[in-house]
Amino acid sequence: AAVMEEISKYFGYWMVETPDLMDPRKLLLTNGETRHTLSSSLESRGAGITVAMVAVATGFACSENLLYVFLYSNPSVETQLTTLLARSLFPVHPLCAAIQSIGIVKRDLEGSRISQMGISILPAIVLHGAYDFFLMLMDFLQSANTSGDNNNTTDNNSVDDEEEQEQ
Repeated sequence: AAVMEEISKYFGYWMVETPDLMDPRKLLLTNGETRHTLSSSLESRGAGITVAMVAVATGFACSENLLYVFLYSNPSVETQLTTLLARSLFPVHPLCAAIQSIGIVKRDLEGSRISQMGISILPAIVLHGAYDFFLMLMDFLQSANTSGDNNNTTDNNSVDDEEEQEQ
């Protein structure tokens, strides 16, 4: 899931078309002429890329959190609030987008050939995958603990039933 989510966020950013994120030398004016002046510094364009990627990731995280709260959790209000709080404590999507933006800035603004798409999103995929693995592990341990408690209760009840039958 981490690979698909990070690629989706990358292409979500890629679809954002705003003059602040485009190469100013390639912008066309309304009369068809090309503008050759740099209107913003590299730092401000880098900050714009980071803000755009984090904004896309925040929208993605919001929609995913709503799915988890209303579709995948129990319908009780306590469970929904706990799920929402737990998923909001560590904002993995915006954090991974900020990590991705480092590679995008290196590629688009600094002209680094090493920072292609795969290299740019790889650290975000690893972090997101580790986060998902940790969540699944915690869920597995909780369900194993819960089923272990149910088995002990069942075993105790069957022992009690046998004692009652003997008397």
